[in-house]
Amino acid sequence: MEEFYRYFDEVEVGHVIVFQEVRRLRPILRLNDLRQRVKGFHPPQFFKRLAADGPELSFFRSALI
Repeated sequence: MEEFYRYFDEVEVGHVIVFQEVRRLRPILRLNDLRQRVKGFHPPQFFKRLAADGPELSFFRSALI
């Protein structure tokens, strides 16, 4: 928690994502595999809105244990 508070120290407005159900991906999700299955995929640098019916979420769901 200390790292969290240091990160937001002196920040007037900040946003946080809280994950409630974190699951390990099996097999390991490799960037090259994702790029092959989701054409034009680039890892988000700051923000990426995932559509409920989008290819990224579909791929992530298929990789869950």
